Formats: sequence, structure tokens, C-alpha cells
Amino acid sequence: MADGTQIGPVNVKGKVYNRSKEWLWVLFDKGGVVTAKYLAPGYKSPKDIDADALKAWKAGLTIDGHSQWWKLPSLITATVGDNFWGPGLRVSGSIPFVMSKTKESDWGDIQYDEYDENWGTKISPFDFG
Repeated sequence: MADGTQIGPVNVKGKVYNRSKEWLWVLFDKGGVVTAKYLAPGYKSPKDIDADALKAWKAGLTIDGHSQWWKLPSLITATVGDNFWGPGLRVSGSIPFVMSKTKESDWGDIQYDEYDENWGTKISPFDFG
């Protein structure tokens, strides 16, 4: 608002839940550096990260038919799961139809970080994201 009053949630970030059996890449800004990290199956992105995009880790594996980056606007939680009706994975957003397909070159120079088994938080059975 014009008077500086905050409306809505404060510090709500883009999040990724990986409910698939495959590894994902999650893209985020790390101090001005576009960074991609692995997200293991059964994990969600860390709560202090504002996820900007996601894609499948395995070459040739698609998410809803797209093999490159899905752009994830802030405030959106993206859930990736196995596709039981065809090849690849599927993605759904907490607000439908706001995620968009992008390509590698849209993001500039991406720093692909080394594997870190402690990155992310295990999804509990009661965590519906």
C-alpha cells in the first residue's frame, strides 16, 4: 500500500516439492549468482530459498513434455510427481497455469553446484505443501 502497510504473507518464497522418484534441479539466486542445486526424491527446497525454476536432472527426462526449465513465480509452490499416464514427470503449481516454460539461455550463466545430500528438507507424510 502507499502508506507502506504490508498486505498478504511476508517473505513467502517459491518452493519445490519433489514427490517423484527422480532427482530435480532447482534454480535460485544466490547473492546475484544464478545457481542450480540437486533436489532428491522425497525432499522439498529449503525454506530460506526462493526457488525460481525447476527441471529434471536426468538428460532426456521431461516434466509435462518440457525438458528445460519451468519458471516458478514467487509465492508459488510447485509439486513434481511421477506421471502414471505417460513418460516423464508431471508438475502442478499451487496456483494453476502461472508457471511457464523457459530455456537454458533465458537464465544467463548458471552455476551448477555440487551434490549436497543435506540440501532440502525431507517431506513428511503430513506435509501437503
